[in-house]
Formats: sequence, C-alpha cells, structure tokens
Amino acid sequence: RRCGTVLLAVGADPGVHCRPCGKEAPFCLCDECTAASDIEQLCIKVLSYDGSTELHPLWSEIRNSLGSADNFKYIAFALSDGLPSPRKEFIRVLSLMSKEGYVSKASRPWFYEIYKSIRDNDRLSMGEKCLLDGIALHAFSGDYQYEKAEKTVSRALSSNCIPWQVYKNIAEFYSITRRYDMADRFLQEAYQKHIGNECAVSSLNMTAKISCHIVPGWRQAPTFSFQSLRLLLER
Repeated sequence: RRCGTVLLAVGADPGVHCRPCGKEAPFCLCDECTAASDIEQLCIKVLSYDGSTELHPLWSEIRNSLGSADNFKYIAFALSDGLPSPRKEFIRVLSLMSKEGYVSKASRPWFYEIYKSIRDNDRLSMGEKCLLDGIALHAFSGDYQYEKAEKTVSRALSSNCIPWQVYKNIAEFYSITRRYDMADRFLQEAYQKHIGNECAVSSLNMTAKISCHIVPGWRQAPTFSFQSLRLLLER
C-alpha cells in the first residue's frame, strides 16, 4: 500500500518530471531519456543512491520530498516497467527489499509468486538467484514454513556466490531453530568472505548479538569492529 502511494507520486501524474534530466514528462522518463538510457542501470543507480557518495541535486530533492529515504527506491519499481522478464521482476524485488535482505510481511504473497516464476531463469546470475533464495528463506521462516525454509537454505548454500544478506538470514534461521553451532559457523564464514564490507560486518554483528540473546549463557557473540576484523583475518 505504501509502495503504491509513492508510485503515484512519481508515476504518470500530469506535471511529473523526468528523473534523470528534470524535464516535464508524462512518466518517470521523458522520450529522449528513455531512448538514451540503459533502463536497468538507471534502476540500479536509483536503488543505490543515498546522496552521500554521489550528489545528484534533482534526485536528492525527490528523495527528501518522499518522507522516507527508503521510498526513493520505489522509483526503480516504476522505471523497471520497461524491462523484459525476469530483469523487471528482479529489479522490483530489489526495490522492496530491505538493506538486510528481506521483504516486508505485506509483500510476501507478491514475492512468493515472483520467486516461483523467475528463480530458475537463465537471465539471472548465480548471485542474484542466491539473493532471491535468501529473501525467500526469511519469508518462509517468518511464515513458519520451516520445511520450505530448510530446502531453501540448501539451495542457497549450493551457490558459489553468497551475498552477506543471505548468510545473515541463514544464521538467523539456524538460531531460531536452535542450531546455534550452525548459526555460528555461517556467521564466521560470512565475516571471512565479506571482510571488506563495513555495512555487512555491522549487520552481521547485530545478528550475532541477537543469537547470543536468544540463548542465555551461550558464549559471547563473535562481534568485531570493521578494522579489528580485518586485522584478525589477515594474520
């Protein structure tokens, strides 16, 4: 519902402006930018834009006007309409996905349909498929569909390119199902593989603390600062 409200604000209303150039246009892109743009790359830029590493005055103005900075990602949902399947659906999943790799409870029914329809499509990379598995794992676990969650873990772990968000969801699933050694194992693997990602380390630390809290008396959660983790693993 919230996504729909935001899309109305950035979609086909009269007087809306082209997101890249700022010209008045009937939709998110004017004809000139539509012809010149790589739509998928534009969507990816929208999804990753936070206003700190790259300054785009028009985008920053729109981002600030939407109330929540996360709402800016919904523009990619609208822009993706011009993409072929499964790229369109994958971009739309990313636009609804949190930074930690899950979709809201309200979005789960929609996501399940998308997941079923595109998961095995050859136009998705192994890492993209694994990310979808991680989102599905979190959704299945949240809906108490543990048998499906178990199968999804196995599927995700068969990938040779596992995003940190997927590791996080796997560790949380094993903690919830009281397999704490497995949770610890995959947290440690995630730390080692994603040592250079400060955001990943911070989020994984939070998962480690939650796992420690679930089991009173369980050993100290293996949390690290970004710099100390780097020194530890480079010994």
